[in-house]
Amino acid sequence: MVSCATEVLRSNHASKLSSRHERLSFLQNKSLYALVKDYRLYVEHDSILVFEHEVESWLGRASRKRWVTHGNKQSWGGQKKCLERGSVETETVGVLASKRGNKAYAYRVKRSLHGLAEEFDGDIFDYVASPFANVLSITFTDDRALSRHEQVLNIHTWYNQFKAWLRSKVGDFSAFVTNECFDDGYLHLHAIFVFTEMYWEVFEQLSFNKHTGKREVHWLVQDADFISSGYEHGFLKMEAVTSIQGMVNYLVKYITKSAYLSPEMTDESKVVKTLATLSAYGKRAFAVSGEFREAFNSIRYSLSKRNKVQYSLFGVVVPYNKWRYRGTVPADLLGLAGNKRFFDLSKYQVGLCDSFFEECLNGKSCKYEE
Repeated sequence: MVSCATEVLRSNHASKLSSRHERLSFLQNKSLYALVKDYRLYVEHDSILVFEHEVESWLGRASRKRWVTHGNKQSWGGQKKCLERGSVETETVGVLASKRGNKAYAYRVKRSLHGLAEEFDGDIFDYVASPFANVLSITFTDDRALSRHEQVLNIHTWYNQFKAWLRSKVGDFSAFVTNECFDDGYLHLHAIFVFTEMYWEVFEQLSFNKHTGKREVHWLVQDADFISSGYEHGFLKMEAVTSIQGMVNYLVKYITKSAYLSPEMTDESKVVKTLATLSAYGKRAFAVSGEFREAFNSIRYSLSKRNKVQYSLFGVVVPYNKWRYRGTVPADLLGLAGNKRFFDLSKYQVGLCDSFFEECLNGKSCKYEE
């Protein structure tokens, strides 16, 4: 049996609680420490999606002797291998269910973002040629005027309100945003804004990075105060982006790194706190709009373009046999660990699945509740 908090997280925080108000009241009384503990319990209980389909086996047989060519000579002999249709069997496989933080989720995130940076040009800003830039990197940080619970609930609403205000002032732009938790559990946002018509005047500022021990060049925005005036719930840190490809690549690496809960990560890790907070509140790991959405959809389209026709060894089109979804079972029931994404289920494991599904259909309580 699992705790009530884990059941709420498992069903996207809506299964056991009857209304959104009750669900939010439940989260409001949870500390960051409790959220992290519940999240770890949620991720550690892997689930397996069970699929099956019918497979037609092919049997090998030997035909009569034939002429065999060896260089310039021919001899009588040899066997010509042929195939003939055999029996129809049912193949059953298990697929690791995607949960925020496990390997299946990390694979999906990495696959969906792979190649996104290559959709954009390299260096786009040259201060010597023109001290104006249309691509800005902006970090949204709140002033802690509200509780952590209220801040996490509203930060993306405030972000959307800021975008609407900025569009009304300077015209259209594209955006790519992701989330990160501070040590105290408050969220802050990292975003890239690509403006369609507006170019911002920038100036150079040198700073010393204590982590790398090197000087760094930052291109700050002259009208930073004007941009910040549209965000009333904290402060903005912004600078011009010299390479949109490099900045997108940086965000993609951060998102993919933060998509997997490594066993070595402690509860104090920012990645763990971010995963736990986003999972509990049902927040997305990232959001795209404009040119970023077009590039993102282009990648998804290219991944989905596949040859859906299967041929036999004789060049005959094999009828398409769809996989049937049977249900979801706990990984512990089948003795499977979440170190892989696909599993070939044995007859014994299929029998366990059949018994589990039968108990669920009969309304019997089960040790492995989902």
